[in-house]
Amino acid sequence: HAISAIRNDDKSNFSKYSNMYELIDNSSTSVMVVNQEVFIRGSSSLKGSNAALILLNGQEIDASQLLDISPLNVKSVDILTDSSTAIYGLRGANGVVSITTKRGEK
Repeated sequence: HAISAIRNDDKSNFSKYSNMYELIDNSSTSVMVVNQEVFIRGSSSLKGSNAALILLNGQEIDASQLLDISPLNVKSVDILTDSSTAIYGLRGANGVVSITTKRGEK
């Protein structure tokens, strides 16, 4: 299920954020950004990083690429955990941050 789903609308004005790390860090109390990696509390991996999978318009990106995205160009950010991440396999085990840009709409 999504523990957080925020939309760029009148209720959550994305223009108040200087970058995507700030926006994601403020999206939920369960989300932390540390050293340009996103962590979702409660998710953990036995091997490798515990960082969440980052998706931009459905494509996996490296967390460092978040600096290239302006919050003003983002339509929504969904923080996914639990069974909703199963479609992403082991990479989704630590949670998924799914970002949809305004241009990424169909």
